[in-house]
Parts: sequence; C-alpha cells; structure tokens
Amino acid sequence: PLNFGLPTEDPRNGLSFVTVPLEHLNKFALLEKAILYYFGFATMHGYEHHTAPQEHIIMVGDRNLYIFRPNADVLRCVPIDSITGLKGPQDATAQGAFGVVKVQPTEHDIVIKATADLTKVLQIIADVYKGLKSTSLAIEFETSGPVDAYVEAKDIKLKPLEGYKMKAMSPTPKSKLKIALDLYQQQHGSTYSRGGKRTKAEKVAAVQAAGAAAAGGSLSQEVTAGGATDNIDDSLSRLLARLRLSQYGPVLRNQHVDVELLSCMDAADLNNFGIKDPKHCEAIVSAAADHELNGTPV
Repeated sequence: PLNFGLPTEDPRNGLSFVTVPLEHLNKFALLEKAILYYFGFATMHGYEHHTAPQEHIIMVGDRNLYIFRPNADVLRCVPIDSITGLKGPQDATAQGAFGVVKVQPTEHDIVIKATADLTKVLQIIADVYKGLKSTSLAIEFETSGPVDAYVEAKDIKLKPLEGYKMKAMSPTPKSKLKIALDLYQQQHGSTYSRGGKRTKAEKVAAVQAAGAAAAGGSLSQEVTAGGATDNIDDSLSRLLARLRLSQYGPVLRNQHVDVELLSCMDAADLNNFGIKDPKHCEAIVSAAADHELNGTPV
C-alpha cells in the first residue's frame, strides 16, 4: 500500500513524510522505503575543502541527519538528539544566507548554504529533536555577513577531530514503524498519539511501540574515514553478555527493547518488562545509561 499503510504525517511528531524525487530514485531507491521528512540539495560550506563550498544532498529522517554526495555516498550521519544548537538567518532568501548545525564536541559542525528550504530544514530538525528528547531546540536567527568570518568568530568546528569515526545508522523503514504503531494499537486499544499527559510507564510503552521498535540503531554500522565498516548489529546482546545476563536477551528483544530504550528506563520499568531480579535490573539499566551518556562500548 501507499506509504506502507502509514498516514501522511508521522503521529510521533506531526511531520509529513516525503518521498525521494523520481529523478533520484535510481541512486536512492532504498530510501523510498525509509522514513524521510526532507530530501533536497544544498551547498555545504567548507565540507571537503575548507574554502570551497560543496553541493550535497541533505536528508532528515526520524533519528538522524544525513549528508550524501550526489552519487549516494554517505558523508555524515548525525544523530539528531546529539545536536546542541541550530542557527539560521533572519532572511533565508538573502544572497549568501546560511545556517549552522552545532553538534556535540565529538562531532564537527555543519554549515548549510544555497537552499531555499534553509529555514524549513532547520525547523524539521528542531521538530524531530523535540520528539526524541521531549524538550525544545530553538533556532537562533543570528547568522549574517560573510560565512567565513562568522565561522571564525563563532568558533564553528568544520574539521573532524583526529581519529574521528562516523557511526552510520540506517534510516528507519516505514514498514517497521507501521508494525510498531499497529502493535501499540493492539496493546492499548487506541491509535498512538503524541498528545496528552501520560505516566512514566505509559511513556516507556509509547516509546517502545512507536519509537524504539522502529529505530534504526540495530542496523547501524561503524564507518571509518577509509570507508571500512564494522557491523554493530546487536548491541543489546553484547551489553547483556558483558554483564553475564544473556538469558534476558530473548525476553527483551521479543518486546522490541534495545539499548536505546533501556537508557530511558529505571529498574522498576525493567521489572515490568519481565526481569524480576532487582540486582539484575539495576545492572542492566546502569550499563545502558553509561553507554548512552559516555559512549561506552557494548
């Protein structure tokens, strides 16, 4: 069915789904099956050569901001919940207008130019961020003047740190979100809605059914600067194995629980998911939280 049976808008954040333009389907056919809120061209200032703007494709999904070369090579995959600031121009139509995506210190920042959709792109990123973090990320409309001068004055970091490795995570398939939403409806007797006040247990259930079950984290790969990849398909299994608690793997996976979801639970939540030993619950949620906050390998 059209859009895999999903509505025209994502019920988790109210954003409209978009499709890959026909003229780009030959190179981006797989993305037609993925959750996308934006797909378009823009110039990325100083991206591969510090003084030479480069044209790339920007794609915004439900978890990540992607930058591709026109030939579909992935240049950046930035988790949207790792973004720390959005800066845009007061007049996005002005010549030389640009926007900035600030990210955590382990990543390097992004400067976007030459797109009529600049404000739209920044707003979509802000809306996805709010859906993921349940807190707002305001766009500061302050960028102006020559972009090089702004980058230097505001200490925008465009060069990757030495030894930088990009973690490239596959976008969430639409089919997976459809399954998650159907599961939520079966479990709760109503369609998923982002509105209304819910208890913490209900929020965890909502995240599980409408978010974590659709997450692309289980499809993620570590991509080095040289293009080599190391599959990190099952971080949950590795986390449990490190704790010598692998017996809980089937229980958690059958309920669509992954490390990302574990990181927003406490021991009482985990008990509700079938792990009854309090010490085991504490060990698992502590390890998951440590992984989320500090990037501890699992």
